[in-house]
Amino acid sequence: MLVANYFIPGVGYLDLIINPTVTNNYSKVQEYEADKMASEFCLKCFNMTMEKQSEIMQKLKETTKVDGGGFWADHPAWDDRMNNIKSNLNNKN
Repeated sequence: MLVANYFIPGVGYLDLIINPTVTNNYSKVQEYEADKMASEFCLKCFNMTMEKQSEIMQKLKETTKVDGGGFWADHPAWDDRMNNIKSNLNNKN
């Protein structure tokens, strides 16, 4: 964008829109993957049921008072995270 801004003044401002969009959505994919791995470890190492994991996630959601999610957010919403974990465990069974 810096090079393009040299030839077309003002186009560099697009970086303020494009960069966060790409970066934040990539971060969400990583968050979902990390959640899946953490859930699998909790299940295998601590024999923590999905119900107990859901209970903990609900307490975290209430404690943080921040839901996350949305197109511009860098973290998925708590409900989306739990649905992702549940679908991952259901696919393995």
